[in-house]
Amino acid sequence: MGAQLQLRERATLLGDLRQIVQAMKNLAMAELQRLQRSQPALAEAQTTLEAAWVQLADPAARPEGGGAEDRIWLVIGAERGFCGAFNAHLADALSTLQARPGQTLWLAGQRLADAWQASRPAGAPEAPVRVLPGCGALDEAEPVLAAWLQAAGEAMALPAGAPRTVWLLSTGAAGLQAQRLLPAPGAARP
Repeated sequence: MGAQLQLRERATLLGDLRQIVQAMKNLAMAELQRLQRSQPALAEAQTTLEAAWVQLADPAARPEGGGAEDRIWLVIGAERGFCGAFNAHLADALSTLQARPGQTLWLAGQRLADAWQASRPAGAPEAPVRVLPGCGALDEAEPVLAAWLQAAGEAMALPAGAPRTVWLLSTGAAGLQAQRLLPAPGAARP
């Protein structure tokens, strides 16, 4: 009798596990279908970005008199909690960038913009600042990338002498790192 009871319990457990696995498969399938629907928009965004890279890499498209120190800095903050002092660390670095002439700051994320405002010393020099939307979840990625691409397109249309190189300021295990985004590092693409 005890063996039959154990067998029934295991059969019930196995049935429950099958239901859980099936639910996980259904969730994965729904996510895959959602990603497949967004693929055309992502491909269009990639094409637009590649066209912007080619145009910015063209020496004829660069402004006259725009010094090597003129840069647009894209700084991407965290939009969710549990990131410790991530935004505060980036906001401190922004003070150094803002003190240099010819720097424009693009702050991606309202939390980073708030941390930057809170950390600014009184009387600090003013650099042009643009607050871009941040991305807190995968569903927000498409409109956020579209806003960033629009900002890159607007930067290309700035008058001569305005900064046209876009750099990413990020933090990692080695500390703060700067990486040029536009024009793309390396040889220009055909």
